[in-house]
Amino acid sequence: MLIFLNFIKIIKNIKVYFQSGKILGIILFTPIFFDYLLRSITCRNIGGDIYLILDITQKCLTEEHIIIISTYLLPLIILIVFLINIITIYDMY
Repeated sequence: MLIFLNFIKIIKNIKVYFQSGKILGIILFTPIFFDYLLRSITCRNIGGDIYLILDITQKCLTEEHIIIISTYLLPLIILIVFLINIITIYDMY
């Protein structure tokens, strides 16, 4: 009977556990993902040519690179870094 009552308490508090896990996941995931996105944008000068830091076989600031930044990377940065964190903070209160 005591185990059943403890199980009932856990079920009632499952929202708190889920919320804590979500917040911890966001706190741990956001910096890693943000660093990866910034490395996808950042360029480096090697031997007079500009290459991506993430993949030095790709030249930086080419037409293809600018299209990828504007259609893929910047929306992801806005979505992951700002919107998901704002929603998580809103859920906390």
